[in-house]
Amino acid sequence: MKRFFEFLIISILFVSSSFSQNGEHINGGQFSKLIEYNLLILDSVYNHNSKEDIEKRFWGKFNAPVEFYYSRSTEAYPVLFYVAGFRILMDSINKTYTLEVKHVTNYIEASAAASAKFPLSYEVSPEQLVEDIKKHQKLTEEEQKAKDKQREEQQAKNREERNRLSNIETISIPITPLFAELVYKKTVSLIDNFSSQGLPRPIYGGFRVIFRTVVGNEVWSLNIHVPKGNALKMTNMFEDILNSAIEKKFNESIYIQSLESFDL
Repeated sequence: MKRFFEFLIISILFVSSSFSQNGEHINGGQFSKLIEYNLLILDSVYNHNSKEDIEKRFWGKFNAPVEFYYSRSTEAYPVLFYVAGFRILMDSINKTYTLEVKHVTNYIEASAAASAKFPLSYEVSPEQLVEDIKKHQKLTEEEQKAKDKQREEQQAKNREERNRLSNIETISIPITPLFAELVYKKTVSLIDNFSSQGLPRPIYGGFRVIFRTVVGNEVWSLNIHVPKGNALKMTNMFEDILNSAIEKKFNESIYIQSLESFDL
């Protein structure tokens, strides 16, 4: 029994060391990793069940070989863009590739209008918040369930209204097959090798990313709130691609070098 526990401790230390050296998601935010069928209903409808409403507006009902979605809270990063993403498209007839960038141009205005129509529970004065906490302590279990349901419905209405009011700009940039292939391979590798260590930290605000790719007849997605390790490195690179495209300064040769040297 003693030797078993010694072996267990050594194993844990070895795994921890390996994760640290390989740039894993250590003590980061919450994440989900999902693998689904890419096509549904007699191979005629793409599976987009895991996509958020704004993503569906970005990409429609088609799953591209690579999709990257980025959202950052307005409090944390009130410049340039708040919700954006890109995908890699291929014209199989002409053998051409396109980097298609989408970003919301009026996120603050859309959020303010949605909150005015459907206020969220945390958008109250400190005095009202204290009063709500006191009321919460007096609620029965059934009353609390009803209040929780009401809050969830209000949040859903707020998101739906914000999505409806969001203006989306599209930027299409021709890219080489090499750049498209590198982005695809690195995205597949990131999702395939992603793992976490430690415990998730309670993080408020910050940013969230979704990496998505199609592998065979499957669609893979990795949704992370405040990524760490290799996921953060990939996020930084993809965010820079977004920035440069929106600012009309995109130069794929810079990213080809970075992608080629990025060991996942």
